[in-house]
Order: sequence, then structure tokens, then C-alpha cells
Amino acid sequence: MTSTAPRDVKKIDHSPANKPAIQTGATSKAPFWKMARTLGSLHLALTAGSVFTIAMIIGTCLESWYSDKIAQELVYYSWWFTALLGVLALCIFFAAMKKWPWKKHQTGFLITHVGLLTMLAGGVLNSFFGVDAMMRLVDSPFASEQLRIPQRSNEVSLSQQMILSLDRLRQEKTGKGEWENKQIDVKPGPLPWGSELGKSIKVPGLIGSMAWLANPFPRSISTALYDDLRLEVIAHLPHSRLETLEAAESKEFGFPALKLEINTKETMRVKPSWIALAMDQDRNLFPYLNTIRNNMLIEFHGKFHSALIDEFTKPVSNDQRGKQGQLVFAIGQEKIRVDVASNIGKTVPLGKSGWQLVLEKYVPRPNSQDVNESPDFPVVTGEVISPDGKKTKYQIAGRKVEYPGPLDHLSTPTPDLAEGLPAVFYHAPDVRFGYDGLATGRPHIKSLLQFMQTTDGKLYFRTFIEQDGKMLLEDSGEAPPSGVEQRIWDRHAGSFIITEHLPHAKPCVQRVVPITKRPGLLDEENPPALLCRVILTKKDLQNQTHAFSKERWIALGRQAHFAISGTLDNQTFNEPIKLTFGYQQMQLPFSIELTRAESQLDPGTTRAATYTSFVKVNDEKELSELYKFFGGQAYHGDNFMITMNEPLDHRGFKVYQSRFEQFGLDETTGKPMAGSVFTVGRDPGLWLKYLGTGMLGLGIATMYYMKAYFFKPKKRQTV
Repeated sequence: MTSTAPRDVKKIDHSPANKPAIQTGATSKAPFWKMARTLGSLHLALTAGSVFTIAMIIGTCLESWYSDKIAQELVYYSWWFTALLGVLALCIFFAAMKKWPWKKHQTGFLITHVGLLTMLAGGVLNSFFGVDAMMRLVDSPFASEQLRIPQRSNEVSLSQQMILSLDRLRQEKTGKGEWENKQIDVKPGPLPWGSELGKSIKVPGLIGSMAWLANPFPRSISTALYDDLRLEVIAHLPHSRLETLEAAESKEFGFPALKLEINTKETMRVKPSWIALAMDQDRNLFPYLNTIRNNMLIEFHGKFHSALIDEFTKPVSNDQRGKQGQLVFAIGQEKIRVDVASNIGKTVPLGKSGWQLVLEKYVPRPNSQDVNESPDFPVVTGEVISPDGKKTKYQIAGRKVEYPGPLDHLSTPTPDLAEGLPAVFYHAPDVRFGYDGLATGRPHIKSLLQFMQTTDGKLYFRTFIEQDGKMLLEDSGEAPPSGVEQRIWDRHAGSFIITEHLPHAKPCVQRVVPITKRPGLLDEENPPALLCRVILTKKDLQNQTHAFSKERWIALGRQAHFAISGTLDNQTFNEPIKLTFGYQQMQLPFSIELTRAESQLDPGTTRAATYTSFVKVNDEKELSELYKFFGGQAYHGDNFMITMNEPLDHRGFKVYQSRFEQFGLDETTGKPMAGSVFTVGRDPGLWLKYLGTGMLGLGIATMYYMKAYFFKPKKRQTV
């Protein structure tokens, strides 16, 4: 048996006296490392990452189903999404910090985390300094003058920044007034709030839930713009119509009115406009639409008894009208026709009823005695004598305008034909009222659309087309319900849609109509509207404060004019106010001029394949040396083509083709007028996003392909 000498074993003393002393610095860092372990934990990262994934799915669905704007408002620009990004950034940062001091084999891990933080920094930089804007231009000076849309501009509207601008007129001691302006930012959101009108608008469940999460508290805006004036926003409608006409009571002053949309291949789509048996230039209210320049006339013809509907829908021929027209009386079941020209100054029996007509005179227009003039507004006057000898004065117009305006001065209704008197219809000598192009300077109407309302409120229409110099009836009948398209004028591929019909309307300060549209949809004809309250405070001689207020609805892109008035200390005051609701404007360092806009269709269809804009860029400002270093060039007077897939890139801004518009023909050149809507964007954090993406890929390659993660430390030697 052999024996071996025992090995020397080093004993480790675990007594407190031999423990290493804890440094003071380590003690001060202990809370930081504890926080690093908590915020950099895998559990928190997985939770935040899962919530982020769900949020991105919801945001993508909202953008796909509704619009990018509603996705931005409810998700990407919301407070909770910003907080979520902050939590993710902290998780990434502390996940890297808790590995301190870093080892060689953690190189790929660190590059990956720095890349993620760089990408987040790019998104933050873009949210603060990025630009998402719109620019609208037309390609014709005539269109620019008529539509008040520029052909050349360097001004864009920031899509995500709405403002309310208030102007008040300050009276100086000299008696002159000076307008002062104050602005406030408003973020009303995509849903209705604050008004009973909004309850009729249905909101999808997902939109409602996300809107509550983005804005959990009741919305309201109240700002003291001056010491004595406060502006409040108390309600919002995402889509609306603001009208200056409303339904009148049966015994109130009123007139028939019709809001109409016209579509033809020459005029394209004419936005809905009111026509009425009234005329008021200040309210832009007339009995006709301004389409005469395209040889078309659309007018509200008159108001007639229901017994004479056939006279409107089935008019007499041009030969039967005669030189001065034809009158048709309805007495009971009998219709009596009277030729005007051959019966002036005569007493004409009206059938076998016992009624008689004494025709006095015919005039082609008011204040004219020459019967040979063009019949713009032909009028026949005379007396109708009843069987018992009672005389009634008749003034029968071929085109009836009940209220020539201004409407503000009218308060009593024009009486209809008294019950028991014969109803009458006047077939004017010319259905287009002299607009035949024969007289010098007069337009030539070749297509005619007329509306007539019966005394019981029903609406009828008829259309005429010129053939061989004569107007021939094309179609007629009862007008379709509101919102239903009616085809007319085959040669023009025309149609009309009635937006609203008020059989008995009256002017009003404001009528708000809520419209149900897809949430997030930007509709220029039905824009968002805010109910604003302006409160003016004044002190009396006893130093007591009195408040005077006025409320107005105001739509996006519109301006409201009103005055706050009252009496204080036996003195009246009247302070004019102008309120404007619009987008924040921004000046680009260069301007764009639209020289031509066009749309190309898919072969064999009427569907647009692509939009193209030809623009001229004008840039007179000096470029910075840094911009030149990265290849930037100045363009002044250079021409470019912008398509849906080829934006203009200049000075860090990208200009994309967003929409194409047509406006009919230019009267000066005869060429089609068109316009383009551009999306103007700037992403200053884009280079950080690219850099972060590159670092992310580099870090992953370092970890997996170069096997940097598997640099193992040397094994401990066995004692």
C-alpha cells in the first residue's frame, strides 16, 4: 500500500473581518442599478412590445379602413402612444445599461440597442419638426381669378394644425378703427361632441373607444384673448353644412328654394348651390345658376297651381306660343287658352264659366314699352271679371321672382292667388327668354333646365335642347327625391342631384345641418364646424362687471362676421368681430407654379389611371453650404413633372401629387381648366431612421453571422 502526501488546501476565511469593504460609490449607485434591472427587465420589454404591436395593428386598420389622419389623431399622435414609445425607449436603454461594464462578446447586443434608440430618435425628431401639409393650385389665370385659388404659391396648409383666428375692431380716439388679431390652436378631434346635433351621427365602436382613450376628458376650449374678451369652443361636428336659409312657417314670409348640384362634361361638377324665387346678391341667392357661359341655363321657373302641371311638363309648341305668348286659365275641369297678341285691348270670355278676361297690355320686360324687344321677363296685365261682376287685377309673369330683395327688408308674405279665382299659366313667347344669340352681346342658350313648384309644395322639372335653331322638349316630370341623380341632356352627358328642397323658405342667420360621413374623411363641401362663443365683459359706473356674448357656428375654411352689442349705463355699444377657422399656414423657401395638370384614364374606362402636374419651381434664396455639400441644387424657373409615384424633391421637402380637379373651360382660351392638390412633406428624422435601421442590421449580423455572441470566457483552472 502506497501513500501520497496530502495536497495543500487553501482555506477561505468567511469571517466578517475578512470581507472586502464596500465602496461608497457603489452604495450611491445601488438605486440606479436597481431601476436599471427593473426597467430593463425582459418581462417589461415583452409587455411593452406586445402593447406596441397591438397599437400598430389598430393604427394600420384605422388607416386602411378610414384615413391616415384619423390613425394619427387616435393612435400615432395620442398621449398614450407617446408614453408607450417612452417606455420602450427606457426598456431599450436600461437593457443595455444593466450589462455594464460591457464585454467584448456583447458588441452586437449594444449595436442593436443603439440602433433601436436611433430609430426612435428619428421618429421623435419628425413629430416635432416634420411637415405634413397641402397645397392647392390651378393651371389657368382665369380659373385662379374665378375660383380664388392661386396658380403660383409658396404657402402650404399644415394638415394637423388647425387654428381659430379672432379679429376685433378697436376704436381709436381719433375715431378710426384698427383690427387686432389673436389666434389659438384647436384640436377638435374626429368625432362630434358638445351638441345635440351630433347625436344623430353614428360612430363605429372602434373609433369611439380609441377616441375616448386619446381624449378621456370632456372636450372644451376656453381662452382669454384679451382682458375683456374670451373665446370658447363649446361644440364640434366633423362634417356639416352651414346654410343661410331655413324652413318658414306657413303664415310667415317665405319663398321656394332648391339646392342643386349639376354635372356635365363641359362644366364638370358644379358644387351644390341654392336657386330660389328670390334674389339677394349679398346672400348669393338668385333664381338661376351661373352656367350661361357654357350655353346652359338652369333656373327656378315659378310657382303654379297644381291644376296646371301639364302646361309645364307638356308645354305647347313654339308656333302655338305666338309673338307675345299664350295664357292658360284653369276654371273647374276646363282649360281656356288665350293668345296674347291677338287679344290685347279685348274682353275675352273664359269658356262657358261666365268669367271674363280684359287684356290690357304686354311688356317684354319691366319698364319697357317696346313690344318688339327681347322678352327677358315678359309680363301680361289685365283684369279678370267674375260672373257676378267683381273685378280682380292680374299681373302674369313669364318668369316669376317673388322677392327681388334685399331679403333683410322683407317680413310679410306675398299672398298666393285667392281661393276661387281662376289659376293661370303663362307660356312665354320664348322658352329661353330671348337668349337665342341673335342679339349682339346676348348669350346663346342651347340647353335649358327649369324647375317649377306647385302651390301644394311638389317640385317638377323639364329640359330643353336646341335643334335646328329651335328649343325642343327633351324630358320632364316630377323631380327625384333628394340625393337621387337624374340624367339630363344626353349631348352633354348631364345630370343633376337635389341636395335639399325647401317649399317655403326664409333667410336665417345660420342653420347647421350635421352630415354623416366616414370618420376621418376630409370633405371640402361638408367640412368640420365649431360652435364658438365670444364673451365680452364691460364694467359699469358702479364698477360691476357685465358679460355680453354671442354664439356662432363656423366651418373649416370659412369666416363668420358678427357684432356683440348691448346697452350699458344708457349707452349702446357695437363691437364687430371676425372669426376664422382654418389651417395653420407655412411659407416654403421656394414657390411652385402649376403650368398644366392632366389626368390619364385606363383604356376603355372612365377611371383615372394617373395624375400628372407640370410645374415651375422658383427659388431665389441662397443655399446653405451644408445643403450644397450633400448635393443640393437651386432651381429657379426650372420645369418639373410631378406624378403620383414621382414627387418633386427640393430643399428637404417632397411634393407629391395627391388629387386632380377639373373646372370646365377657360372662357379666354377655350381650353380645359384643371387643378392639382399636392401633399407637401418633410421628414427631418429620416436619416436617423435609416441610420438606426443600418445599425440594427449590423448588430444582428455581428451577433449571429460573426458569432460574436459566442466569445466564451476562459474556463477556471481546477485547483
